[in-house]
Amino acid sequence: MEHRETVTAYAWTEPALWSSLSESLWGRQHTTSDAGKGRYWMNWMQSVVARSHDDESGMTLIELLVVILILGILAAIVVVGIGAFQNTGDTEACKTTVGEVESANAAYYAKNQAWPNDIALLVGANNYLKTTPKASWGISVNGATVSNTCP
Repeated sequence: MEHRETVTAYAWTEPALWSSLSESLWGRQHTTSDAGKGRYWMNWMQSVVARSHDDESGMTLIELLVVILILGILAAIVVVGIGAFQNTGDTEACKTTVGEVESANAAYYAKNQAWPNDIALLVGANNYLKTTPKASWGISVNGATVSNTCP
């Protein structure tokens, strides 16, 4: 058994073995010198350790930034989509309010036999309208005409 260990120890110092090992691992020949053997094996061990760490799962900084970028783009799409629905809702609410003002205008005419000159005559004690419409919608009454600037 001692003889085998001696042969093994001798085999690792054999230049031909170093060259063939180097060629099989990295595809190039390694020249050996007394100073270079330790450095060679240190580099080999570091590459083995580096390869074992390459297989670890996890996210790199670039992958994390790509995920954050994709989430940001999706969030922007959602915000724009919600804004479009909100504008549609405001437009429909304005049109509905215009219809209510027209009905209140006709009810005022039926009761008083005259058209109102101002929307304020339809709101309040007369109970044709519960509240004054939004000022931003620009709904106004002038006789039988109800005008608006709905979005």
